[in-house]
Amino acid sequence: MANAAAASTHSRLLTLRAKALDTDVPGVQKRRGVFTNKFFTYEGEWLHGKRHGLGKLKFADGGFFEGSFVNGEINGLGQRVWANGDSYSGSFRMGERHGPGIMLYGFGDCYDGFWVRNARQGRRGTLVYADGSQYVGDFRGNKMDGYGMLQRCDGSTHAGTWKAGLQDGPGAATAPDGTVTAGVWRRGEMAPGDVGEPAAVAPSAS
Repeated sequence: MANAAAASTHSRLLTLRAKALDTDVPGVQKRRGVFTNKFFTYEGEWLHGKRHGLGKLKFADGGFFEGSFVNGEINGLGQRVWANGDSYSGSFRMGERHGPGIMLYGFGDCYDGFWVRNARQGRRGTLVYADGSQYVGDFRGNKMDGYGMLQRCDGSTHAGTWKAGLQDGPGAATAPDGTVTAGVWRRGEMAPGDVGEPAAVAPSAS
């Protein structure tokens, strides 16, 4: 299941990258130029002395941004690649990841969903971990927050409400053997007295 999600995310990533390089910015006059200083090199379109239109900004550390500029700022669709191997393709506002986009982390994780000022935030995002586990649900401030389901690589799952990255509220946990336990969690732990009966109970030894 995680492999299918990763394949779907990769397909969407390629589509976003294509759109980013094909973006047409209204009002752009096709005047291209290159500007270089010790921090970056910009090559692309200009309007009234500002980066405006499609262009590529290459940073001294090897990272780059390629996509849409408006009045000198990164705005619209584009792709940002960092020197550490992270990459993002999607929507930007004033230089920040903002709106729908896909982030591939150099250590193997991948997030496909909405962003607010560089933070993962919104409904129905998908975070696929390097080990094959995945979470599908709500995010706030880069963390699982709201309703969602975590599917771990060992086959266990947890579906329910989350807060600041931890199970918090009503939910149901499924063990690798299929045993389901419903209850209420507080800060990642089962709340005392709120543990529900398992859906499958092992027979008594007596």
